[in-house]
Amino acid sequence: MSEACEIVRPLLSAFVDGELGEEEMEAVRRHLSVCRGCAALYEAEKQTKAILAESYPKEFAPFELRSRIRRELDRAAGARQERPRARRVWRPVWAFASAMAIILVAWLGFRALVVERGAMANGNVAHLVKIHGTIDCVNCYLARKYHVENYCKQFGHEPAFFADGGEIYHLVPNDLSARVQKDPRLMHTGVEISGWVFFQANAVELESIRPMEAVVQTKGNETTQTFALLENQR
Repeated sequence: MSEACEIVRPLLSAFVDGELGEEEMEAVRRHLSVCRGCAALYEAEKQTKAILAESYPKEFAPFELRSRIRRELDRAAGARQERPRARRVWRPVWAFASAMAIILVAWLGFRALVVERGAMANGNVAHLVKIHGTIDCVNCYLARKYHVENYCKQFGHEPAFFADGGEIYHLVPNDLSARVQKDPRLMHTGVEISGWVFFQANAVELESIRPMEAVVQTKGNETTQTFALLENQR
């Protein structure tokens, strides 16, 4: 890594956010135009911020997660730069896919901590609401969006509530969220949920789920369709 790289890389986060002065912004642009390694890290930084902005509100941004991502990216960059020159070429597609895999793995391990800290933080008021939307796997959603293959096959599914308005809410652990985790019939199904929403933490503690479409139940040779209301057991 050159001296210029050592100067530019710590500035990439501020560069993405447009927080540098005009001269610094121009200097970083010039370096990125000639350095594939830093250009790849710049693109990964943009993708990192996109995922974090989508998964967490600004006031609960997980700085520990961001540090872990940067360490992994630096480690990966160093490993590739030790290879023979003929193979030492940064490929943006490889960089993006690797960065997304690192981010998603770290995201899965960090999610519960952020939900707990954010949803229960002082001043974060819970609102009892009814919302229409869909139960879906947030890991599958992120993997599709950022083109990371076979992520859920390795790390499993993580149900979340996708509101019709576009918001995504993580499920605060309770009896009902555990039942949702174990019941694949509810996945990709339109539902009306009732629960306590912690808007600052992008989390919801479910009180009830009412499927808007019939849920198929099979017992022996009999198949029935129901609109059963699922309620949290306290």
